[in-house]
Amino acid sequence: MTQESDIPVFDRRLANRDLMDFPVKYRSATAEVHSQALLENASATGLLLWMPDDLEIGVRLEVMVESDLGDEETLYLYVEVVRREQQKDDTGRWGYGCERVAVG
Repeated sequence: MTQESDIPVFDRRLANRDLMDFPVKYRSATAEVHSQALLENASATGLLLWMPDDLEIGVRLEVMVESDLGDEETLYLYVEVVRREQQKDDTGRWGYGCERVAVG
């Protein structure tokens, strides 16, 4: 008889995630200034962001990752929101699964 722990679990992801917990800035195409977000994890195909804004699926964002080393250039990622969920605590933040569109 097969036990549940003997059955392999497969992840649907195309790329492994790296946990980050890193502050970033973002803005949509209609925003003039960047707002703060938390980058929870990232992979070659996308990232998970937490922010206070209530965005719709399909919104494209410019995500700005600044180095705290001082000698590195700022990295700009362009992503599209493909999934969203509300955080299960009192912060009112939203989590957004984003698919990478481009790197600049």
